[in-house]
Amino acid sequence: MKHFLVKQINRVNFKTALELFMLLSLLVVWIVWPLRGTIAARNIALVLGAISSIAWLCIERPKFVMMDLLPIGFLLCVPVWLLSLYVFNPIVPYLQWDDLRGTWLRVVIEIIFAIGLGKLYLSRKQYQKFFLWLLYIWPVVILLLFISQGIFTHSWFGEQIYIYVFKSKVAGVYFLIWSLVLCFAMAHWGLIKKIHYKSAIFISTTISNITLVVLFFICIVDYFSLLSLNGFIVIFSGLTFFVYLVLLHGKQQLSGGRYFPGIRFFILTGFVAFALTVVTYDMKYSSGKLANLVTDINFIVNDDTTGAWKYGGGEYHGIYPPINTISSTQVNSSTYERVAWGLAGLKFLKSHPFGLGYTGQAFSYYMAKNYPGSVATKTHSGWLDFALGAGLIGLLFVWAAMGVIFWRAMIVIKDAIILDPMPIYIGWSISILMLLWFIAELSDREYIEHFTFMLTFFSISVGIQKPLAQKM
Repeated sequence: MKHFLVKQINRVNFKTALELFMLLSLLVVWIVWPLRGTIAARNIALVLGAISSIAWLCIERPKFVMMDLLPIGFLLCVPVWLLSLYVFNPIVPYLQWDDLRGTWLRVVIEIIFAIGLGKLYLSRKQYQKFFLWLLYIWPVVILLLFISQGIFTHSWFGEQIYIYVFKSKVAGVYFLIWSLVLCFAMAHWGLIKKIHYKSAIFISTTISNITLVVLFFICIVDYFSLLSLNGFIVIFSGLTFFVYLVLLHGKQQLSGGRYFPGIRFFILTGFVAFALTVVTYDMKYSSGKLANLVTDINFIVNDDTTGAWKYGGGEYHGIYPPINTISSTQVNSSTYERVAWGLAGLKFLKSHPFGLGYTGQAFSYYMAKNYPGSVATKTHSGWLDFALGAGLIGLLFVWAAMGVIFWRAMIVIKDAIILDPMPIYIGWSISILMLLWFIAELSDREYIEHFTFMLTFFSISVGIQKPLAQKM
């Protein structure tokens, strides 16, 4: 009996140690993921996290349902598809193999790690806040970077110091999104709880709510510092949907006929103020990109004969971007490249629907091959770039995984609406990231790997509510 008790105590201690090691590995991975020159540290943390996850799963033996693993199966179909292209259609075999043994091997390791983290989130309530507090790290760090930049370089905007820390501007944009989504999701959760409890209070002055408000404003300041129009498009979209939710639920009488006391006016005022801020930002820092958007697109699609978009792969040597003959002004460079390269990418995808076989620089390969000398690298759309590499089949596998996860999250929100904010966070994340991948250059390995990691974690943690598990 004594030996049995000692064995059980040691087993518990070992299991706790594994759990803490998984959380430590997650912390390290989350910190180093967007940084320059940290791929070795990321690999070590991911491998150690995956090993700990396997050991913990073997000891804990958590139960899985089919719908937990279906999205993960869809995600794993992508490297299988790329491997089949490498074997049966080796267009650029050295690049395809490098992609498989690098990016997609890490994806498999990350999936193992994320499965364990998802089950850990479900089974250990005491660790759940740790997953949320991780999302405070990068907004604060980026804010401190730009404060330092303003002090030491006399410039509060741009990438003078930032670019030496992050790989590119889009790295900050991408990792900030996960923190921004937390703000929207928690506000949505508060709205749902208000309706469920028929409470007259929508926003309480608890420490957690105050920190969320602070986090939201830090994210906005960070996006201003990054001069990221993509970030503000996402914020505007999120605010628009949240205002819609407030107005929709505000029609419902609560607590004896009382409505949301003044909250609709407050949110609508904030929404209008934010919209005006975006317009002002566009005129001052983006040279009227939004104001001239329709005219510029009309010129690019219908009247541009310069071929300047070939970016060194044609005979055009004039001013870049070219003059818009419709408005007699120079086309906005961002609009020009996004539209022109997007159209070129769609043509390449139509000609090669199965994909090139590697997911890093497929558009660059097609441009250099069709327009010798071109140095264009991306279409500025993550989904299009990904499809050029993984093909329509690979893209559909990822979208199928996202669709199943989103569907499960919506069922949980409907059937068990107040138990945990994670399903709401998942729903917001899937929606916002779907949009961001359309408008941002997220086809590099860092973002593909991280997004797959998050989808795997969501696939497991969305099963948190027992009513849903019984339904499945």
